[in-house]
Amino acid sequence: TDSRITSTADLLTLSGTISSTSNSNLDVYGAGNTTLSGSIGTGSGGINKYESGKLILSGNDLLAPNTYGGDTNIYAGVLSAQKNSALGNAGSTTTVHGGALELDSSANGNLTLAEPSIFLNGFGISNGGALRNVRGDNTVTGIVTVASATRINSDLYSGSPTTLTLQGGITGSNAAALTVGGAGNTVVSGPVSNTNGSLTWDGSGSLTLSGNISNGTGSLLKNGTGNMTFSGTTGTVGQTRINAGTMIVGTGSSTTLNTAEFSSASGTTLLIASGGTVNAHYNDGLTTNFAGVFDASSAGTFAATGTTGSALAFTNSFTATDLTLQIGGTAGNAFRLELAGVDINVGTLHITGDTILDFNNSANTFLRSATLIIDAGVNVTVEGWASLTTVWYATNTIQGVGNQPGVGTQYGTGVLGNITFGNHNGYNYDGLTTTWVNGTPNGWLDREIRPTPEPATYGAIFVSSCLGLLGWRRYRGRKSIRA
Repeated sequence: TDSRITSTADLLTLSGTISSTSNSNLDVYGAGNTTLSGSIGTGSGGINKYESGKLILSGNDLLAPNTYGGDTNIYAGVLSAQKNSALGNAGSTTTVHGGALELDSSANGNLTLAEPSIFLNGFGISNGGALRNVRGDNTVTGIVTVASATRINSDLYSGSPTTLTLQGGITGSNAAALTVGGAGNTVVSGPVSNTNGSLTWDGSGSLTLSGNISNGTGSLLKNGTGNMTFSGTTGTVGQTRINAGTMIVGTGSSTTLNTAEFSSASGTTLLIASGGTVNAHYNDGLTTNFAGVFDASSAGTFAATGTTGSALAFTNSFTATDLTLQIGGTAGNAFRLELAGVDINVGTLHITGDTILDFNNSANTFLRSATLIIDAGVNVTVEGWASLTTVWYATNTIQGVGNQPGVGTQYGTGVLGNITFGNHNGYNYDGLTTTWVNGTPNGWLDREIRPTPEPATYGAIFVSSCLGLLGWRRYRGRKSIRA
Protein backbone atom coordinates (compact mmCIF):
# COMPACT_ATOMS: atom_id res chain seq x y z
CA THR A 1 0.00 0.00 0.00
CA ASP A 2 1.01 3.64 0.01
CA SER A 3 4.25 3.75 1.98
CA ARG A 4 6.78 6.18 3.42
CA ILE A 5 10.58 6.21 3.59
CA THR A 6 12.19 8.75 5.93
CA SER A 7 15.83 9.78 6.26
CA THR A 8 15.99 12.03 9.30
CA ALA A 9 19.69 12.84 8.84
CA ASP A 10 22.77 11.77 6.87
CA LEU A 11 22.23 9.28 3.99
CA LEU A 12 19.94 6.27 3.60
CA THR A 13 20.67 4.03 0.59
CA LEU A 14 18.28 1.39 -0.77
CA SER A 15 19.98 -0.50 -3.59
CA GLY A 16 17.43 -3.27 -4.06
CA THR A 17 14.26 -3.44 -6.12
CA ILE A 18 11.21 -1.52 -4.98
CA SER A 19 7.94 -2.97 -6.24
CA SER A 20 4.22 -2.89 -5.51
CA THR A 21 1.39 -5.27 -6.30
CA SER A 22 -1.24 -2.66 -5.52
CA ASN A 23 -0.15 0.27 -7.72
CA SER A 24 0.67 2.30 -4.61
CA ASN A 25 2.59 5.53 -4.10
CA LEU A 26 5.99 5.83 -2.45
CA ASP A 27 6.48 8.91 -0.27
CA VAL A 28 9.96 10.10 0.70
CA TYR A 29 10.38 12.35 3.76
CA GLY A 30 13.11 13.78 5.93
CA ALA A 31 15.84 16.38 6.23
CA GLY A 32 18.43 13.71 5.44
CA ASN A 33 19.26 12.33 1.98
CA THR A 34 17.93 9.15 0.39
CA THR A 35 19.41 7.21 -2.53
CA LEU A 36 17.26 4.70 -4.43
CA SER A 37 19.64 2.99 -6.85
CA GLY A 38 17.59 -0.09 -7.60
CA SER A 39 14.65 -0.48 -9.93
CA ILE A 40 11.41 1.22 -8.89
CA GLY A 41 8.37 -0.56 -10.28
CA THR A 42 5.24 0.53 -8.42
CA GLY A 43 2.87 -0.01 -11.35
CA SER A 44 0.65 3.02 -11.76
CA GLY A 45 1.80 4.36 -8.43
CA GLY A 46 4.17 7.31 -8.30
CA ILE A 47 6.74 9.02 -6.11
CA ASN A 48 6.11 12.00 -3.84
CA LYS A 49 9.04 13.97 -2.41
CA TYR A 50 8.46 15.92 0.83
CA GLU A 51 10.61 17.93 3.26
CA SER A 52 14.08 19.42 2.83
CA GLY A 53 16.30 16.42 2.10
CA LYS A 54 17.59 15.20 -1.27
CA LEU A 55 16.19 12.14 -3.06
CA ILE A 56 18.69 10.61 -5.49
CA LEU A 57 17.32 8.30 -8.20
CA SER A 58 20.38 6.59 -9.67
CA GLY A 59 21.38 3.10 -10.78
CA ASN A 60 21.89 1.67 -14.24
CA ASP A 61 19.06 1.99 -16.79
CA LEU A 62 19.66 -1.53 -18.16
CA LEU A 63 20.05 -3.33 -14.85
CA ALA A 64 17.78 -1.25 -12.65
CA PRO A 65 15.33 0.87 -14.70
CA ASN A 66 12.53 2.79 -13.07
CA THR A 67 9.33 1.50 -14.67
CA TYR A 68 6.64 3.07 -12.55
CA GLY A 69 3.84 4.77 -14.51
CA GLY A 70 2.48 7.10 -11.86
CA ASP A 71 3.30 10.76 -11.41
CA THR A 72 6.34 12.21 -9.68
CA ASN A 73 5.61 15.13 -7.36
CA ILE A 74 8.24 17.30 -5.72
CA TYR A 75 6.82 19.33 -2.85
CA ALA A 76 10.06 20.29 -1.08
CA GLY A 77 13.79 19.61 -1.13
CA VAL A 78 15.61 18.19 -4.16
CA LEU A 79 14.93 15.26 -6.43
CA SER A 80 18.17 14.39 -8.24
CA ALA A 81 17.62 12.49 -11.51
CA GLN A 82 20.80 10.56 -12.36
CA LYS A 83 19.59 8.06 -14.98
CA ASN A 84 17.41 8.33 -18.08
CA SER A 85 14.53 6.40 -16.50
CA ALA A 86 14.73 8.21 -13.15
CA LEU A 87 11.28 9.78 -13.49
CA GLY A 88 9.47 6.61 -14.51
CA ASN A 89 8.22 5.34 -17.84
CA ALA A 90 7.14 7.34 -20.86
CA GLY A 91 3.59 7.75 -19.58
CA SER A 92 4.43 9.50 -16.32
CA THR A 93 4.35 13.21 -15.47
CA THR A 94 6.60 15.17 -13.13
CA THR A 95 5.44 18.27 -11.26
CA VAL A 96 7.63 20.56 -9.19
CA HIS A 97 5.32 22.15 -6.63
CA GLY A 98 8.23 23.43 -4.53
CA GLY A 99 11.90 22.61 -4.15
CA ALA A 100 13.81 21.55 -7.26
CA LEU A 101 14.30 18.87 -9.91
CA GLU A 102 18.03 18.50 -10.56
CA LEU A 103 19.66 16.76 -13.53
CA ASP A 104 23.01 15.16 -12.67
CA SER A 105 25.17 13.05 -15.00
CA SER A 106 27.53 11.80 -12.26
CA ALA A 107 26.15 8.24 -12.06
CA ASN A 108 25.44 7.35 -15.71
CA GLY A 109 26.85 10.06 -17.95
CA ASN A 110 24.84 12.62 -19.89
CA LEU A 111 21.10 12.13 -19.56
CA THR A 112 18.23 12.03 -22.04
CA LEU A 113 15.00 12.04 -20.09
CA ALA A 114 12.04 10.70 -22.01
CA GLU A 115 9.60 12.28 -19.57
CA PRO A 116 6.59 13.47 -21.63
CA SER A 117 5.69 16.40 -19.37
CA ILE A 118 7.38 18.39 -16.62
CA PHE A 119 5.30 21.05 -14.84
CA LEU A 120 7.18 23.80 -13.02
CA ASN A 121 6.15 26.05 -10.15
CA GLY A 122 8.36 28.34 -8.10
CA PHE A 123 11.97 29.45 -8.31
CA GLY A 124 13.65 26.52 -6.61
CA ILE A 125 15.85 26.53 -3.54
CA SER A 126 17.52 29.92 -2.97
CA ASN A 127 16.36 31.03 -6.43
CA GLY A 128 18.41 28.21 -7.98
CA GLY A 129 15.68 27.02 -10.32
CA ALA A 130 12.71 24.66 -10.10
CA LEU A 131 14.48 22.77 -12.92
CA ARG A 132 18.23 22.81 -12.51
CA ASN A 133 21.09 21.31 -14.52
CA VAL A 134 23.98 20.73 -12.09
CA ARG A 135 26.32 18.38 -13.96
CA GLY A 136 26.73 17.23 -17.58
CA ASP A 137 25.07 18.05 -20.88
CA ASN A 138 21.58 16.75 -20.30
CA THR A 139 18.43 16.70 -22.45
CA VAL A 140 14.73 16.76 -21.64
CA THR A 141 12.81 15.37 -24.63
CA GLY A 142 9.32 16.15 -23.31
CA ILE A 143 7.46 19.43 -22.91
CA VAL A 144 8.24 21.73 -20.00
CA THR A 145 5.11 23.55 -18.83
CA VAL A 146 5.19 26.86 -16.96
CA ALA A 147 2.36 26.22 -14.50
CA SER A 148 3.07 29.36 -12.46
CA ALA A 149 5.96 31.84 -12.15
CA THR A 150 9.12 29.74 -12.25
CA ARG A 151 12.84 29.57 -12.99
CA ILE A 152 15.13 27.23 -14.94
CA ASN A 153 18.90 27.17 -14.30
CA SER A 154 21.92 25.60 -15.93
CA ASP A 155 24.97 25.89 -13.69
CA LEU A 156 28.72 25.41 -13.57
CA TYR A 157 30.30 22.12 -12.55
CA SER A 158 33.94 22.29 -11.43
CA GLY A 159 34.21 25.70 -13.03
CA SER A 160 32.89 24.62 -16.46
CA PRO A 161 29.42 25.36 -17.83
CA THR A 162 26.89 22.57 -18.11
CA THR A 163 24.35 22.49 -20.95
CA LEU A 164 20.64 21.86 -20.57
CA THR A 165 18.68 21.15 -23.77
CA LEU A 166 14.89 21.36 -23.73
CA GLN A 167 14.11 19.40 -26.86
CA GLY A 168 10.35 19.38 -26.37
CA GLY A 169 10.16 23.12 -25.86
CA ILE A 170 8.26 25.21 -23.33
CA THR A 171 4.56 25.86 -23.01
CA GLY A 172 2.22 27.72 -20.67
CA SER A 173 -1.26 29.24 -20.70
CA ASN A 174 -1.54 31.20 -17.48
CA ALA A 175 0.50 34.28 -18.50
CA ALA A 176 3.06 33.16 -15.91
CA ALA A 177 6.59 34.54 -15.88
CA LEU A 178 9.52 32.28 -16.83
CA THR A 179 13.08 33.17 -15.88
CA VAL A 180 16.04 31.27 -17.31
CA GLY A 181 19.45 31.78 -15.75
CA GLY A 182 22.70 30.38 -14.46
CA ALA A 183 26.35 30.40 -15.49
CA GLY A 184 25.81 27.39 -17.76
CA ASN A 185 24.13 27.11 -21.15
CA THR A 186 20.46 26.51 -21.88
CA VAL A 187 19.22 25.49 -25.34
CA VAL A 188 15.51 25.44 -26.10
CA SER A 189 15.37 23.59 -29.41
CA GLY A 190 11.61 23.06 -29.31
CA PRO A 191 8.93 25.75 -29.62
CA VAL A 192 8.20 28.29 -26.90
CA SER A 193 4.50 29.05 -26.46
CA ASN A 194 4.13 30.54 -23.00
CA THR A 195 1.01 32.47 -23.97
CA ASN A 196 1.13 36.07 -22.69
CA GLY A 197 3.79 35.06 -20.17
CA SER A 198 7.13 36.87 -20.00
CA LEU A 199 10.45 35.19 -20.79
CA THR A 200 13.51 36.61 -19.02
CA TRP A 201 17.14 35.61 -19.51
CA ASP A 202 19.01 36.29 -16.28
CA GLY A 203 22.29 34.40 -16.53
CA SER A 204 25.99 34.80 -17.23
CA GLY A 205 26.08 31.71 -19.47
CA SER A 206 24.02 31.62 -22.65
CA LEU A 207 20.44 31.06 -23.75
CA THR A 208 19.68 29.82 -27.27
CA LEU A 209 16.10 29.74 -28.52
CA SER A 210 16.24 27.77 -31.76
CA GLY A 211 12.53 26.94 -31.96
CA ASN A 212 9.70 29.29 -32.82
CA ILE A 213 8.28 31.61 -30.16
CA SER A 214 4.58 32.46 -29.75
CA ASN A 215 4.31 34.29 -26.45
CA GLY A 216 1.54 36.68 -27.48
CA THR A 217 1.83 39.82 -25.37
CA GLY A 218 4.40 38.28 -23.04
CA SER A 219 7.56 40.35 -22.87
CA LEU A 220 11.07 39.22 -23.81
CA LEU A 221 13.64 40.55 -21.34
CA LYS A 222 17.39 40.15 -21.29
CA ASN A 223 18.88 40.89 -17.88
CA GLY A 224 21.86 38.52 -17.80
CA THR A 225 25.32 39.39 -19.06
CA GLY A 226 25.56 36.22 -21.16
CA ASN A 227 24.42 36.08 -24.77
CA MET A 228 20.80 35.42 -25.66
CA THR A 229 20.16 34.11 -29.19
CA PHE A 230 16.91 33.65 -31.09
CA SER A 231 17.47 31.59 -34.23
CA GLY A 232 14.03 30.11 -34.89
CA THR A 233 12.01 30.92 -37.99
CA THR A 234 9.38 33.14 -36.36
CA GLY A 235 8.97 34.73 -32.96
CA THR A 236 6.06 36.79 -31.62
CA VAL A 237 6.41 38.52 -28.25
CA GLY A 238 5.29 41.66 -26.44
CA GLN A 239 7.78 44.36 -25.52
CA THR A 240 11.47 43.47 -25.83
CA ARG A 241 14.10 44.98 -23.56
CA ILE A 242 17.89 44.46 -23.36
CA ASN A 243 19.15 45.45 -19.94
CA ALA A 244 22.58 43.79 -20.12
CA GLY A 245 24.88 42.00 -22.56
CA THR A 246 24.16 41.03 -26.16
CA MET A 247 21.02 39.76 -27.88
CA ILE A 248 21.44 37.96 -31.20
CA VAL A 249 18.65 37.51 -33.76
CA GLY A 250 19.32 35.00 -36.53
CA THR A 251 22.40 32.95 -37.26
CA GLY A 252 22.56 33.29 -41.01
CA SER A 253 19.17 31.74 -41.80
CA SER A 254 15.74 33.33 -42.14
CA THR A 255 14.67 34.49 -38.68
CA THR A 256 11.97 37.05 -37.88
CA LEU A 257 11.24 38.41 -34.41
CA ASN A 258 7.95 40.32 -34.18
CA THR A 259 7.77 42.51 -31.09
CA ALA A 260 6.07 45.53 -29.61
CA GLU A 261 8.31 48.36 -28.40
CA PHE A 262 11.98 47.35 -28.53
CA SER A 263 14.23 49.19 -26.07
CA SER A 264 17.72 48.77 -24.69
CA ALA A 265 19.92 50.12 -21.92
CA SER A 266 23.26 51.86 -22.39
CA GLY A 267 26.14 49.41 -22.77
CA THR A 268 24.04 46.71 -24.43
CA THR A 269 24.25 45.30 -27.96
CA LEU A 270 21.79 43.97 -30.54
CA LEU A 271 23.24 41.81 -33.31
CA ILE A 272 20.92 41.03 -36.23
CA ALA A 273 22.64 38.44 -38.40
CA SER A 274 22.24 38.09 -42.15
CA GLY A 275 18.74 36.83 -42.84
CA GLY A 276 17.51 38.10 -39.48
CA THR A 277 14.72 40.65 -39.10
CA VAL A 278 13.33 42.46 -36.08
CA ASN A 279 9.88 43.96 -36.63
CA ALA A 280 9.26 46.39 -33.77
CA HIS A 281 5.94 48.22 -33.48
CA TYR A 282 5.75 51.31 -31.27
CA ASN A 283 2.17 52.03 -30.31
CA ASP A 284 2.20 53.35 -26.76
CA GLY A 285 2.17 57.03 -27.77
CA LEU A 286 5.47 57.57 -25.94
CA THR A 287 9.14 57.89 -26.84
CA THR A 288 11.06 54.63 -26.45
CA ASN A 289 14.81 54.92 -25.92
CA PHE A 290 17.24 52.62 -27.69
CA ALA A 291 20.34 53.45 -25.66
CA GLY A 292 22.35 50.41 -26.72
CA VAL A 293 24.09 49.86 -30.04
CA PHE A 294 23.83 47.56 -33.05
CA ASP A 295 26.78 45.23 -33.39
CA ALA A 296 29.05 46.27 -36.27
CA SER A 297 28.62 42.84 -37.92
CA SER A 298 24.83 43.17 -38.10
CA ALA A 299 23.63 42.39 -41.64
CA GLY A 300 19.89 41.94 -41.16
CA THR A 301 16.98 44.36 -40.86
CA PHE A 302 15.62 46.40 -37.96
CA ALA A 303 12.15 47.59 -38.96
CA ALA A 304 10.45 50.14 -36.70
CA THR A 305 6.85 51.17 -37.29
CA GLY A 306 4.55 53.19 -35.13
CA THR A 307 1.46 55.28 -34.67
CA THR A 308 1.19 59.04 -34.34
CA GLY A 309 2.69 60.20 -31.07
CA SER A 310 5.04 57.24 -30.83
CA ALA A 311 8.76 57.68 -31.29
CA LEU A 312 12.02 55.74 -31.28
CA ALA A 313 15.05 57.61 -29.97
CA PHE A 314 18.60 56.48 -30.65
CA THR A 315 20.68 57.90 -27.80
CA ASN A 316 24.05 56.25 -28.55
CA SER A 317 26.22 56.27 -31.67
CA PHE A 318 26.79 53.09 -33.67
CA THR A 319 28.15 51.90 -37.01
CA ALA A 320 26.65 48.87 -38.75
CA THR A 321 27.33 49.32 -42.46
CA ASP A 322 25.52 46.14 -43.53
CA LEU A 323 22.38 46.78 -41.46
CA THR A 324 19.09 47.86 -43.00
CA LEU A 325 17.22 50.38 -40.84
CA GLN A 326 13.58 50.51 -41.91
CA ILE A 327 11.24 53.10 -40.42
CA GLY A 328 7.81 54.49 -41.10
CA GLY A 329 4.35 55.12 -39.74
CA THR A 330 1.32 52.98 -40.35
CA ALA A 331 -1.56 54.14 -42.55
CA GLY A 332 -2.53 57.68 -41.57
CA ASN A 333 0.13 57.88 -38.87
CA ALA A 334 3.52 59.56 -38.88
CA PHE A 335 6.22 57.78 -36.89
CA ARG A 336 9.01 59.82 -35.30
CA LEU A 337 12.72 58.94 -35.23
CA GLU A 338 14.63 61.09 -32.75
CA LEU A 339 18.37 61.74 -32.81
CA ALA A 340 20.41 64.04 -30.60
CA GLY A 341 24.20 64.31 -30.59
CA VAL A 342 24.72 60.83 -32.06
CA ASP A 343 26.43 59.40 -35.12
CA ILE A 344 24.30 56.67 -36.75
CA ASN A 345 25.80 54.86 -39.75
CA VAL A 346 23.90 52.03 -41.48
CA GLY A 347 23.95 50.32 -44.85
CA THR A 348 20.41 51.14 -45.97
CA LEU A 349 17.87 53.59 -44.62
CA HIS A 350 14.46 52.56 -45.96
CA ILE A 351 11.55 54.88 -45.17
CA THR A 352 8.33 52.95 -45.77
CA GLY A 353 5.71 55.27 -44.27
CA ASP A 354 5.19 58.87 -43.20
CA THR A 355 8.09 59.77 -40.93
CA ILE A 356 9.31 62.69 -38.85
CA LEU A 357 13.09 62.88 -38.50
CA ASP A 358 13.73 64.98 -35.41
CA PHE A 359 17.32 66.12 -34.86
CA ASN A 360 16.33 67.97 -31.67
CA ASN A 361 18.31 71.09 -32.65
CA SER A 362 21.39 69.19 -31.48
CA ALA A 363 24.97 69.67 -32.58
CA ASN A 364 27.15 66.93 -34.07
CA THR A 365 24.25 64.74 -35.09
CA PHE A 366 24.79 62.41 -38.05
CA LEU A 367 22.43 60.02 -39.85
CA ARG A 368 24.31 58.22 -42.60
CA SER A 369 23.49 55.37 -44.96
CA ALA A 370 25.01 53.93 -48.10
CA THR A 371 21.54 53.78 -49.65
CA LEU A 372 18.45 55.87 -48.99
CA ILE A 373 15.04 54.54 -50.11
CA ILE A 374 11.81 56.51 -49.75
CA ASP A 375 8.72 54.59 -50.84
CA ALA A 376 6.02 56.00 -53.10
CA GLY A 377 3.66 58.48 -51.49
CA VAL A 378 5.69 58.75 -48.31
CA ASN A 379 6.13 62.13 -46.63
CA VAL A 380 9.28 62.78 -44.63
CA THR A 381 9.38 65.82 -42.38
CA VAL A 382 12.73 66.99 -41.03
CA GLU A 383 12.63 68.87 -37.74
CA GLY A 384 15.12 70.26 -35.27
CA TRP A 385 17.74 70.93 -37.96
CA ALA A 386 20.81 72.60 -36.41
CA SER A 387 22.88 74.89 -38.60
CA LEU A 388 26.14 73.29 -39.82
CA THR A 389 26.01 70.50 -37.28
CA THR A 390 23.25 68.18 -38.50
CA VAL A 391 24.12 65.71 -41.26
CA TRP A 392 21.98 63.23 -43.17
CA TYR A 393 23.42 61.65 -46.27
CA ALA A 394 23.76 58.46 -48.31
CA THR A 395 27.07 57.47 -49.83
CA ASN A 396 25.91 55.47 -52.86
CA THR A 397 22.33 55.72 -54.10
CA ILE A 398 19.01 57.38 -53.43
CA GLN A 399 15.81 55.69 -54.54
CA GLY A 400 12.40 57.27 -54.54
CA VAL A 401 13.48 60.90 -54.90
CA GLY A 402 14.25 61.05 -58.60
CA ASN A 403 17.13 59.68 -60.66
CA GLN A 404 20.08 61.68 -59.35
CA PRO A 405 19.02 65.10 -60.71
CA GLY A 406 21.63 67.62 -61.67
CA VAL A 407 22.69 70.85 -60.04
CA GLY A 408 19.79 72.95 -58.87
CA THR A 409 17.15 70.38 -59.84
CA GLN A 410 14.16 70.61 -57.56
CA TYR A 411 11.93 67.77 -56.54
CA GLY A 412 8.85 67.60 -54.44
CA THR A 413 5.98 66.66 -56.69
CA GLY A 414 5.97 63.98 -59.35
CA VAL A 415 8.46 61.80 -57.51
CA LEU A 416 8.00 58.81 -55.24
CA GLY A 417 8.83 60.40 -51.91
CA ASN A 418 8.50 63.90 -50.51
CA ILE A 419 10.76 65.66 -47.97
CA THR A 420 9.72 68.87 -46.23
CA PHE A 421 11.49 70.86 -43.55
CA GLY A 422 9.77 71.73 -40.33
CA ASN A 423 11.24 73.83 -37.53
CA HIS A 424 14.82 74.91 -38.12
CA ASN A 425 16.39 76.87 -35.30
CA GLY A 426 13.14 78.70 -34.69
CA TYR A 427 12.32 79.33 -38.37
CA ASN A 428 9.56 77.56 -40.23
CA TYR A 429 10.40 76.24 -43.70
CA ASP A 430 7.28 74.13 -44.25
CA GLY A 431 6.13 74.10 -47.84
CA LEU A 432 9.47 75.05 -49.36
CA THR A 433 10.91 72.95 -52.15
CA THR A 434 13.68 70.55 -51.35
CA THR A 435 16.73 70.57 -53.62
CA TRP A 436 19.23 67.85 -54.37
CA VAL A 437 22.43 68.70 -56.25
CA ASN A 438 25.47 66.92 -57.62
CA GLY A 439 28.91 68.44 -57.48
CA THR A 440 30.03 71.40 -55.40
CA PRO A 441 28.82 74.58 -57.13
CA ASN A 442 28.94 77.85 -55.21
CA GLY A 443 30.24 76.17 -52.10
CA TRP A 444 27.46 73.58 -51.97
CA LEU A 445 28.43 70.08 -50.93
CA ASP A 446 28.33 67.05 -53.22
CA ARG A 447 24.94 65.33 -53.52
CA GLU A 448 23.31 67.55 -50.96
CA ILE A 449 19.67 67.81 -49.97
CA ARG A 450 18.61 71.11 -48.42
CA PRO A 451 15.54 73.32 -48.04
CA THR A 452 15.24 75.90 -50.81
CA PRO A 453 15.63 78.83 -50.75
CA GLU A 454 18.60 78.31 -48.48
CA PRO A 455 17.90 79.49 -44.92
CA ALA A 456 20.04 82.26 -43.51
CA THR A 457 21.44 79.84 -40.95
CA TYR A 458 22.86 77.07 -43.08
CA GLY A 459 21.51 73.56 -42.59
CA ALA A 460 21.72 70.65 -45.01
CA ILE A 461 20.99 67.04 -45.67
CA PHE A 462 24.17 65.64 -47.16
CA VAL A 463 23.98 62.87 -49.70
CA SER A 464 27.65 62.13 -50.15
CA SER A 465 30.59 59.86 -49.63
CA CYS A 466 33.18 60.21 -46.89
CA LEU A 467 34.77 62.85 -49.13
CA GLY A 468 31.55 64.79 -48.72
CA LEU A 469 31.95 64.69 -44.95
CA LEU A 470 35.55 65.85 -45.27
CA GLY A 471 34.40 68.69 -47.53
CA TRP A 472 31.81 69.65 -44.94
CA ARG A 473 34.46 69.85 -42.25
CA ARG A 474 36.68 71.97 -44.49
CA TYR A 475 33.72 74.17 -45.24
CA ARG A 476 33.14 74.68 -41.52
CA GLY A 477 36.82 75.58 -41.14
CA ARG A 478 36.56 78.20 -43.88
CA LYS A 479 33.45 79.65 -42.27
CA SER A 480 35.26 79.86 -38.93
CA ILE A 481 38.27 81.61 -40.48
CA ARG A 482 36.05 84.10 -42.26
CA ALA A 483 34.25 84.82 -39.00
